[in-house]
Amino acid sequence: MENLFVIDSTTNEGTSKSIFINSEADFIQQGKITKLELSEDNKFYMVNFTNKAGQSLKYDKRYYLPKDKSEYADEEKYKKAVQIFLSNMANLGRKFKGEDYKVEGSSALDVALKVISAVKPLLNKEIFAFFELEKKDKGIFPNLGSFSPFGNIKEELMVKINTKQKELLEEKRNYKTSPDSDGTAVSFNETPKPTDDLPF
Repeated sequence: MENLFVIDSTTNEGTSKSIFINSEADFIQQGKITKLELSEDNKFYMVNFTNKAGQSLKYDKRYYLPKDKSEYADEEKYKKAVQIFLSNMANLGRKFKGEDYKVEGSSALDVALKVISAVKPLLNKEIFAFFELEKKDKGIFPNLGSFSPFGNIKEELMVKINTKQKELLEEKRNYKTSPDSDGTAVSFNETPKPTDDLPF
């Protein structure tokens, strides 16, 4: 018979180790980037963030590099994908190397490698991160912002808390659980497994 009265490595102290968004104040959190690396296939880079309370994302945020130019419907869509990628790389690099940080590469991968190499030794610096709520099939979950989520001061990220985010927060507050199609309760506070959905 199992002994229920055991404290071991599986014992939860009652505090969450995952980042949650329960109020507008939670959208912007101070802490450190604790993971920054390229995927094995070089298609995206992974970022994780740990706040001052020691809470982090359950799953890494993925930021995709632009695909090959031939895979886009037209040149404008390709240029938009490149611009989004470069904006996120600039946001990351400048928060650690200074606002005048510049880098040039022969490809998106080359730029990503250079920025990650420059930033990784400096990750002990505390910064602010913007988190956004994302609505998935099984609930509403927090993740790092999709576009330029890092700041040196809290105020520069406040503008990212838009009406859509406020509405998702209100929906999350009002519906803590919702029955799945099979009748099983699905928590709106859990974090989903990462998907391969591209942000552009």
